[in-house]
Amino acid sequence: MGDIERAALNAKRSLEEAARAGDETTMGKASYLLARESYIQGRPLEGIAHGRHAVALLERTDEHWWLGHTYGVLALNLLHFGDFEPALEAADHTRALGQSIGDTRLQTLAAWTAGRIHSLMGDRETAVSLCRRAVDLAPDPVARGMARGMLGLAYREADDATRAIGELEHALEEFRQMRAGGGYRFGQIDGYFTAVLAEAYVLASDPKRGTALADEALAAGRAGKWAVAIAYAERATARAAWAGADLVRAAEHMVRALELFRSTEARFQIARTELSMGELEHARGDTGSAAAYLRSAHAAFVTLRVPRHVGLAERLAGELGATLER
Repeated sequence: MGDIERAALNAKRSLEEAARAGDETTMGKASYLLARESYIQGRPLEGIAHGRHAVALLERTDEHWWLGHTYGVLALNLLHFGDFEPALEAADHTRALGQSIGDTRLQTLAAWTAGRIHSLMGDRETAVSLCRRAVDLAPDPVARGMARGMLGLAYREADDATRAIGELEHALEEFRQMRAGGGYRFGQIDGYFTAVLAEAYVLASDPKRGTALADEALAAGRAGKWAVAIAYAERATARAAWAGADLVRAAEHMVRALELFRSTEARFQIARTELSMGELEHARGDTGSAAAYLRSAHAAFVTLRVPRHVGLAERLAGELGATLER
């Protein structure tokens, strides 16, 4: 049994024992831990349920620190599922609780979580501003490295390859130094940040470096057993291959990324990957598959209420001569 599975099992046992004892405070804490482990395991719907149960229990206590982190992990599960407005509301609860008890770590978590949400929704300036605030607020090297990495992601979403590369390389170097000193044990995030760094190098017209980094991201994601990081790495590998004109390899890895995002209920990332698959299949000459992928992505973006991406899908369909009507 791996560390993730063991942590989830221990949290379930704690919840069961606390329920038998009628200890709502411990039940809330255990439900928070289950929400966190569900997020890591790529089960956001389960994580949302655990998170909301934890919130309901902890709101009846004075455990404001735990409640703040519970809202934080609820926001992450909602973000992963593509339910952005409720995710922003949960992140704001984390911010408010952090301010009320003077906890800058909670405030940092809230800032970069909200920044990531705004980034995916297409509000680039707000995203960068929030992530910069997270870097400024961070009370320790781990929190600062996480915030800086999220700032790099915000720059990547804004298509600013130079700043994305700078922030992500800085964050990853900080994590490497902390790991060497025994102060950082959460290697799963390395694969995630490295995958986005690979994409940034592809955006900067350096697919060779992008390919090498995507390989590193795949290795890190597999070592950490985090399917989400592996999915990002597969997609980065696909984009690097595409930039190098290897459309067959690009399609193989893009399909793997899509399958992984589907397995982890990542609705927004599924749609983004389908959008890329539509463009890629058109480049490969399969206009039927291209249109099907574009229609699916467009429908998902409409459902998720992300107008910028709805517009992207419509513009791409127009450029490729595909119809979005079924």
